Amino acid sequence: MADTKNMLDQLDFRIIDVESDDYGQTLLLRHEILRRPIGKSIAEDDLSRENEDCILGVFHGEQLVAMATLKDSSPEESIVRYVAVDESWQRQGIGTAVIRRLEEEARRSNKKSIRLMARVSVVPFYENLGYEKKGDPFVPDNHSVVHVWMAREL
Repeated sequence: MADTKNMLDQLDFRIIDVESDDYGQTLLLRHEILRRPIGKSIAEDDLSRENEDCILGVFHGEQLVAMATLKDSSPEESIVRYVAVDESWQRQGIGTAVIRRLEEEARRSNKKSIRLMARVSVVPFYENLGYEKKGDPFVPDNHSVVHVWMAREL
């Protein structure tokens, strides 16, 4: 665990503005990790309201290695979306650190819970972080991968 901690200390976690060059990197990472493997393109996503979201980027130097967004869904709840970690950086604790940072951000906004729509292949990851399945698995519109809603009280 000490090696993971040391590695995480070398990373820069920062909020990204949609007008920045860093935002373009988030779109490329989302495309490579979340869209291309299922035959989709990030160009198909509606990005028009992302300026309302908290976009967290994780950088090693100037290279984006992970990202996720946090969206307000109600005065008491936020939704985590688009969690993506570069394949060469996976299984090093970065995804966990991203989720924990977004939980901190939600707490600062006085949210009481977080929910997310997880691909069934990553349900165990979220369960290890204290998230519970809510409802039955489903395939979202315009998608081909089975998901399930998950939530956690803060």
